[in-house]
Amino acid sequence: MPQDSDQLPQLGERQRDLLRAVIREYIATAQPVASAALVRQYRLDVSSATVRNELATLEELGLLTHPHTSAGRVPTDLGYRYFIESLMPRPSLHPEEQLTGRSRASRPRRPSSRLRHPAVRRCGTSRWSR
Repeated sequence: MPQDSDQLPQLGERQRDLLRAVIREYIATAQPVASAALVRQYRLDVSSATVRNELATLEELGLLTHPHTSAGRVPTDLGYRYFIESLMPRPSLHPEEQLTGRSRASRPRRPSSRLRHPAVRRCGTSRWSR
């Protein structure tokens, strides 16, 4: 049964590793990911049947789905959200980089001349201006 969208499910280490692997493979190939491919690609120390059981659990939690019965698994929106919020490494900024980013974000910006004068931009590129 899928989880409430406001709360991410708790996963064990193997489930987290498998979800990470499925998402990485799916992003790389745009194809459903099979359990045997995960065992082979990641040299897992478990059988493809064990991986299938874990993938079925991740599917029950709403993190994965599969297009049809014999297909591999693909991530759901919740699976991607879990990956982004819990599995992706967070880039860290040095304190001076944080200050630079804040100061740039707080400064008011003037719109570019192209944004201020769209009619002028269009006239300058028409066939009549050549």
